[in-house]
Amino acid sequence: MIPLWQRIANLLRARLSPLPPGTPLPGETALAAEFGAARMTLRRALAMLEAEGLIRREAGRGSFVARPGNAEGLIADMREIGAHSAVRLLALDQAPLPVHAAAALDLDAGAPALHIRRVRADAAGAFSLVDSFVPLSAARSLPRARIARGTPI
Repeated sequence: MIPLWQRIANLLRARLSPLPPGTPLPGETALAAEFGAARMTLRRALAMLEAEGLIRREAGRGSFVARPGNAEGLIADMREIGAHSAVRLLALDQAPLPVHAAAALDLDAGAPALHIRRVRADAAGAFSLVDSFVPLSAARSLPRARIARGTPI
C-alpha cells in the first residue's frame, strides 16, 4: 500500500504541471483538510515535491510552483547516468527494518522487511551504494528479476 504522503505528492504533482511558475499553492491547513491528512503528513508530501524541484517553499509565505527546468534537468541527468552505468545486486534478503527506514516509512522498527543492496558503477568504478528496505507486505509483488538487474521498481 502506498503511504498517504506519497499519494498526496502524486496527486499534487499532477495538479502542478499546468500551472505557471510562481503560482501559490493553497496553504498547508487547506491542503491537509482537502486530503484528510495531518499537517505533518502533508508537509512530508510537500518536502518530496520540493526535493524534486517542482515547488519552492518559503517560510511564512507558503509554497509556490517552481521555475521550469529544475526537475527536468535532474531527471535527464539521472537517465544519462543510468545509460552509462550498471547496477550489481549485492544483497537480497529479509532483515529487520532499521530505525531510520522505519521512521521514513511510518512503520515499526524491527518489522520484517526485504533488504535490497545494490551498487552502481561505470567504467571509472563504483559511485553509488543504495540500500532499500521494503515492507514484506509490499515486497511480495516485486519482480525479483528486475530487482537483480537494477531496473527501477
